Amino acid sequence: MYKFSLTLLSCLAIAGSAFSADVSGTIASLDSEDYELRKTARFDLLKAIADSSGGERAAIIAELHQSMTAGNSFATRDWSIRMLELFGDESSVLRLAQLLKDTDPRVRDLARIALQANPSEAATRVLQNALAGVPLEQKGAILDAIAYREDQGSVVAVTALLESESEALAAKA
Repeated sequence: MYKFSLTLLSCLAIAGSAFSADVSGTIASLDSEDYELRKTARFDLLKAIADSSGGERAAIIAELHQSMTAGNSFATRDWSIRMLELFGDESSVLRLAQLLKDTDPRVRDLARIALQANPSEAATRVLQNALAGVPLEQKGAILDAIAYREDQGSVVAVTALLESESEALAAKA
């Protein structure tokens, strides 16, 4: 029985590392010059994460966290953040929060949308805190994300903006 358990664990470890390599290769193809390869990578990644659960999903999410960093191409970051919009959990919140201050406005917007869709309370808190920490021109989008979540606890943060120097922002609040 002991040998069987060790054999089973070894097989699972090998399968897990092969799976991780597959996801890494798929993520690397998100930036391919070949449109068909890029499209296939997008669908393969979507299917892999949709069909996963537990530790396998956590491993894919961890790979996505690594691929949305500033050193990667926009195409890779874009699709990685979009996958976190659909499948992200509390483990993604802090990494997405950091992207709200990214130099690329497209990445900032994708991060806001992913946080808006994230079901965790931590995402709500990050969006509330972002109201105070983002430039005025980004506050309207953050307000939209908070409104989408319909969180009653956000009323205090939103009410503070009613007296904003920006009439458009005050109206949005």
